[in-house]
Amino acid sequence: MIPSTNHIDNLDESTSSPPRPNIMLLGLLMALSTMANSIVAPMLPIYATKLNATSTQIGLLVSIFGFVRFVIQPIIGNYSDKWGHRRVIQTMLALFTIAGLGYAVGENIQSLLFFRSIQAIAVGGLSVSIRAYINQITTKNNRGGVNGTISAMQNAGSLLGPVVGGVAADWLSIQAPFYLLSFFSLIGLILSFSLPNVKFNQYNIDSNKHDKKQTRWPNTLYLLAGINILEFVGLGIWVTLWPIFASETMHWNSSLIGLSFSVSALASLITAPVWGKISDLYGRTISGITGLLFLLIQPVAVVLFNHNFVLLWLCFVLAGAGGTGYFNAYYTIVGDLSPDGDVGKIQGVLGAASQLGNSAGSILGSFIWQALTIQIAFWTDASILMICIIGYIPLFITEMRTRKQNKTYEEELTQ
Repeated sequence: MIPSTNHIDNLDESTSSPPRPNIMLLGLLMALSTMANSIVAPMLPIYATKLNATSTQIGLLVSIFGFVRFVIQPIIGNYSDKWGHRRVIQTMLALFTIAGLGYAVGENIQSLLFFRSIQAIAVGGLSVSIRAYINQITTKNNRGGVNGTISAMQNAGSLLGPVVGGVAADWLSIQAPFYLLSFFSLIGLILSFSLPNVKFNQYNIDSNKHDKKQTRWPNTLYLLAGINILEFVGLGIWVTLWPIFASETMHWNSSLIGLSFSVSALASLITAPVWGKISDLYGRTISGITGLLFLLIQPVAVVLFNHNFVLLWLCFVLAGAGGTGYFNAYYTIVGDLSPDGDVGKIQGVLGAASQLGNSAGSILGSFIWQALTIQIAFWTDASILMICIIGYIPLFITEMRTRKQNKTYEEELTQ
């Protein structure tokens, strides 16, 4: 819905809608792939130490994942538009299956690094192709709700994965989580053949048609990309420094720190469908701005009210909900604006930019902490989020103006 002056476009969108089983199947695939990915994340460093990996090599296991995603997502996004998003989803799930088996039978750190790269390709490719596929089976009138459902399933997978992986490692073997990665990915691969092969949006007759002569993307996408990069910079600061601050300044143990992230994830899971409905009924930017405001509360509360235990946990809940509200708006607006033939490419480029912002945030936060104080780093996080909110103001004005024009047009038609 941002921006548009074509009233007919917005009125005709509701004439057809995607079958709900396709949405639930896509959500299940997202849950399975996210759970498979999060199953091995906590176990991989432990497994690497058993293979006599050095601290540098273990750090490389983490950094190579982000680097490969940064490089590969634009490439996969471009080919996803050409090959078809369903085919890319299936290919990435197959790579997931291979990576899990490779981890399990690996005998040295070199093999772990190789299959970690394969896993990074699979994660990056799935994040691009699934979101692009969503755009092809939704209209502007229901895209927010569908994104909310998919996000809820994704968060459910993130919550279940570490628990399943930990129990499997304790009760079976250290290799068991990696076999589970392959098992769940294989189930997802089999289920993915039930997805219809959709290349262009067949449910919205007035969707953004792709013109081969058109090489420029809507200007709003560039503004949205800048906002999202900044948000990821702030996220990188928070994820890097909050555990340190909680441990050294507040004297929290590891379990309590981990629980703070789990509470945010649970709030995200519960509120995801609600944000989707808000986005569809009241506007994408309402969801985005409100979500950013909720996120802004977190670093401010940690600095000013870190001794108020109840208030802090309330802020973790709000931040988890806010993050989902923001990302629901982001993915939905990107879907609204993306021409059919460029959906995957746009998702890939923006996803890579987000990875870059996250890495920059970690570096920036660490630098400010060492050069100044950790509190100033949190204030920097809050300032970045405020800039993101300001950046959303022109989007909000445009969307409200468009919605008002469309409402007036609908009233004229009914008279």
